[in-house]
Amino acid sequence: MFIRMAKEGKSIPIYEDGDIGRDFVFIDDVASALDKATTTNLSQSLAYDVGTGSKTTVLDLARIIAKRYGAPEPHVNGMFRNGDVRCAVANIDRTVHDLEWRPLKSVDEGIGQLSEWIDSQLG
Repeated sequence: MFIRMAKEGKSIPIYEDGDIGRDFVFIDDVASALDKATTTNLSQSLAYDVGTGSKTTVLDLARIIAKRYGAPEPHVNGMFRNGDVRCAVANIDRTVHDLEWRPLKSVDEGIGQLSEWIDSQLG
């Protein structure tokens, strides 16, 4: 939705105060973690978080996208969504240690690749 709005030259609306935090991880990094999990001989079955281990605010993500498309600055609208989690970031310490895995793409790189793919699909 953010990319569509930015491509249309619209300001992206941001809920709450813009400081909602998420751990945006690129799909290729998720796939490589799954590959490591299925090919690593682990002594016990445990849950492993897959992510970057870093918080990116929704406002920061919207700014990256808006800048890429030359769209106006995103605007914080102050609206709230029931049940929205304030911050969700993976703890990847065990994943890094046990699977010898870590994500390779930054949020900027991931958004760049995603944007290129969307642009190629929409023309």
